[in-house]
Amino acid sequence: MANCTCSVAEIEAFCGGINAPDLDRMLSITCQDELLAIAAPGTGTHTITDDITYRAAVTGPPAVAEGKFYKWFFSKDNSSYSSERDENGLWNTEVKIFIPKLQSTTTYTFNGLTGENLVLVVPDRNGEERLIGSLTNGASVSVKETTSPKNGYEVTVKWQSAYAPYYYTGALSY
Repeated sequence: MANCTCSVAEIEAFCGGINAPDLDRMLSITCQDELLAIAAPGTGTHTITDDITYRAAVTGPPAVAEGKFYKWFFSKDNSSYSSERDENGLWNTEVKIFIPKLQSTTTYTFNGLTGENLVLVVPDRNGEERLIGSLTNGASVSVKETTSPKNGYEVTVKWQSAYAPYYYTGALSY
């Protein structure tokens, strides 16, 4: 029989403060192979406070650059984050953003963005950052080009995990 943990005793009144909708205008994205380690959350929390460890540079051949995250800017409107536990106990996380203006260089970049090998840090407008993806279970991206009602790319990041995305307060390297 599986052990169950009940965290109801942890519930307190959650009150006050501002509650800004949508996401911040920039998220951080990288591939799993750019990273060496992601620490576990602190005991009794759902927050990772330690910095992510990146792969080291190799002079080669072949030469390999030091691992890092990349900044991904998007429209301030039409962004969203949701994470929901399904009937099997898995968390299904979805991030939606809009990149304005269809253009060949952006389409070329999106054509190369395939697979389920991504790790993202997604900040909301309340100053909280969520870590989506892990070293063994990456997130995936789907892209839809559209010209109506707006011209650009509707981008959806999806990730399924045994836990809701952790909060992340460590530093990122770009």
